[in-house]
Amino acid sequence: SELCAMSAGGEGLVGGTMEETLQRLNQCVQDAKYFEAREGYKTLAQQHQPDAAEVLCSGAVAMLAHRQGEEGFELGMLLMDHLAAVDHDVSDRSVRRGHEGSDAL
Repeated sequence: SELCAMSAGGEGLVGGTMEETLQRLNQCVQDAKYFEAREGYKTLAQQHQPDAAEVLCSGAVAMLAHRQGEEGFELGMLLMDHLAAVDHDVSDRSVRRGHEGSDAL
């Protein structure tokens, strides 16, 4: 898809609201543009630190659901690093998303 070919740092993948951006990234995964999607998830998580856990979890689950173990694993490890760094309680929603990810395996 032309959208996925756009730079992750520009108005392409990570422009607009976070919800819109997550939808575009999920579409990239659907279009089998895994590298672009992974980089987009990482960029979005860096730009929106308060929502980084949700972004990384969403990306990991999407990648694992499409049998992209390496990309899903990388995003999952970034999620673990983020949670360890901020040392906050994990929300019930994040736990449910984590279970979804493990089910995708």
